[in-house]
Amino acid sequence: MSENQDLSERELEILRLVATGVSNKEIATQLYISPNTVKVHLKNIFTKIGVVSRTEAAMYAVRAGLISDKEGIQDNHLDITPNKHNPAVTEIIIFNKIVPINVLLGILIAILLVLLVGGFVLIRNSQLQQDESGVNVSGVSTGWEKRKPLPQARSAMASAIVDNHLYIIGGQTDIGVTSHTDRYDPQTDQWLSLREKPTAVRDASAIVLGGNIFIPGGKLHDESATNILEIYDPLNDSWTTGSPLPENLYAYASVAFEGKLYLFGGKNDLEYFNQSYQYDPSVDKWSPLKPLPNALAYSGAIVVNGHILLIGGFDGTSVNDEIIEYVPEENLGNKTIGILPRPLYGMGMANQADKIYIIGGLSDDVISGSLEENTSFEYSPVENTFRSIKNPINDTWSMVSVLSQGVYIYALGGDNNNQPSNQNLRYQVIYTVALPVVR
Repeated sequence: MSENQDLSERELEILRLVATGVSNKEIATQLYISPNTVKVHLKNIFTKIGVVSRTEAAMYAVRAGLISDKEGIQDNHLDITPNKHNPAVTEIIIFNKIVPINVLLGILIAILLVLLVGGFVLIRNSQLQQDESGVNVSGVSTGWEKRKPLPQARSAMASAIVDNHLYIIGGQTDIGVTSHTDRYDPQTDQWLSLREKPTAVRDASAIVLGGNIFIPGGKLHDESATNILEIYDPLNDSWTTGSPLPENLYAYASVAFEGKLYLFGGKNDLEYFNQSYQYDPSVDKWSPLKPLPNALAYSGAIVVNGHILLIGGFDGTSVNDEIIEYVPEENLGNKTIGILPRPLYGMGMANQADKIYIIGGLSDDVISGSLEENTSFEYSPVENTFRSIKNPINDTWSMVSVLSQGVYIYALGGDNNNQPSNQNLRYQVIYTVALPVVR
């Protein structure tokens, strides 16, 4: 449709996500922008395409060919589609039965009344208990599912998600550091090999900005640190270089926040760092930020509810158990908002529905030779509570890549008892209840 030409690339990206049924918060999480920014874009999109609701916007996306009929709108049980004989009439297909939109509204009202009177409640979290350290931790859960293994066993690789595909880049293998780049399609459960990264590194992170994957620094074959910035374009399967890091660094923490890359701490050949940097892709420039309270490497950084959180880490002597809210402004202080059930570093992390999933990792007890309880954690920053998740393996599990896609988190590779793994595991974190329609 001609109206598509009036939509920017970002607006088209958001419109596609709206058509799959995800919320503003989920869109913000996937695109690394704030929910308020999503709202502004949606207002502009609705004005440009002449709609007043998300349903109408989703219909527009389907008619304009921006999303296929196999994508999220159907979701197996629910399909929104124009009437084949009269495109002006919107129909909803539920359990393979056509329901006109006005009938659906009546059904929805009836369902709401039922929910108000009796309630359909789905409870995932068991009642919280308090461990000896005073941290709220609930009972252990299971639910991991095996998917097609990685093409090659590897750990400490960079990983990212673009257009619902999972990318793993570089990392450590049985024979050394690799430059392999692979893409996983969760829908087909298949891996595809892509153009290799020009510089093979491990202990580097991948950050998505503007649809491209940025990988700064990392550890080379000879165990030395590098400051190179290499950028992968998924659309063209090509690599370019950007402005190098101010320091040779690996094992840092990094996130995308409001269109920029933020990098925290890390290590070089000699020392651990507390310095933080911001990278602006629009001008290809690194700028120093307020340093961390302490030097940290192998920590985790994540954005939740518009805040940057730094979790765990190792300073060369001890393992950190703090969850710190990092405030980029120089005149505002960082603050500790939570304490991990045990000190951790080298874990994988992802966020989903305002919760943080902290998978694997090493702790003080592991360093000293006594294995810690074999669990990962779901953390709620709002409630400052933890729920234990039973790991699917019995060995130590660290340097694992964790990504959030759809209703799942994926845990890829990692070190299992100090050996690279080819595991591809997923854990369902969001459940839905399908209500039958009575006609």
